[in-house]
Amino acid sequence: MNALCQVQVKGRVLDAETGKPIPKLRFYIHKDYDKWIDTGETNAEGYFSAEIRPQEWNSTSRYQIFINKTGYKLTEAELNTSKKYDTIILLPYKGESGNNYCSVPSMGFYAPRTINSIHELPDPIQHKLIGYLVNRLGSSFYNRIHFTSGNVVDIKRLHKVEPNSLNYRWTVHNYYLCFTIADTLGASIAMDSTGIVKENWGLPEIAKDSSKAKVINEKQAIKIAKKNKAYNKRTTAVFFGYDSKSDCFEWSFKNCIYSNINTSCSILHIAAHTGQVLRTSRTSGIRSFY
Repeated sequence: MNALCQVQVKGRVLDAETGKPIPKLRFYIHKDYDKWIDTGETNAEGYFSAEIRPQEWNSTSRYQIFINKTGYKLTEAELNTSKKYDTIILLPYKGESGNNYCSVPSMGFYAPRTINSIHELPDPIQHKLIGYLVNRLGSSFYNRIHFTSGNVVDIKRLHKVEPNSLNYRWTVHNYYLCFTIADTLGASIAMDSTGIVKENWGLPEIAKDSSKAKVINEKQAIKIAKKNKAYNKRTTAVFFGYDSKSDCFEWSFKNCIYSNINTSCSILHIAAHTGQVLRTSRTSGIRSFY
C-alpha cells in the first residue's frame, strides 16, 4: 500500500446479545494502542467510517477501534485495514455497575492503556492498592466498593507521542483507578509507579471514623436545606458527592441567580454522615446556553 495514500477503515458495531446495531456511538481510532488518530460516531444502522491519514499510516503499525459506552464492556478491538469492513461486537456489562467510565486528565493525542480489572495491574501494585483501600476504608466498607476501570500511563511513551507533555504544569501519574461505592457514587485514585497513592478523589478515611460510612437520605438533607433557606423544589439542584475539605460524603444544594449572561450561585454543603452544615460557597461566571 502506498504510504502517501489515505487509508479508510469501515465497520459496524452490534450488540452481542440482541445482534442489533448500536447507533450514535462515539468511537476512537488508535494507532499501536496508545495514540488516538481519529474519532467519529456510528450512524443509525451502526456503521462507522474513519480515516488513517498518510502521516499516521505505517504497514508495521496496528490499528484499533476504542469504544467506551455505558452498559457495555470497554472494548479495544483490532482493525484489519485490508478488509472492506470489520464487525465489532459489544458485550453488555455484567458487573456491579453499568458504568465503566473512568476519567483521566487529557494528555493530548496519547491514549493510556485501559484496564477492566485490578488483576491486570502488576502484583506489587495490586497489593499496595488493596492495602491502601482497606486501611483507609476499613474492611467492612471496603467490601462495598467495586472497581470499574482504570488507565495505565507509560510516561516515556507519553512524552514521545505528546512532546508537549514535558511542559505540563501538573504531575502525570502512572495509574488512574476508578470505583463505584454502593453502585451510586464514583471515586478514583492516582498512584505512582511504585504504588504510592498520590491523589484521592472521593474516598473518606472511614477506618478512622466509622460514622462517615453512615449517610442521611435525600429527604433528610432537604429538610436541613429548607431550614437554611437553601432549597426550592423547582430551582435547586441537589448533588451527592465527596467534600475534600472535610473528608466526608456530602449533600450539596446549588441555587443560581441569572442576570442576562451572568450567573451567580450559592452552594450549601451538608455533611452526609451528620447532617451538619459545613459551609456555603459561592461561584459566579458567564451563563452557558449549550
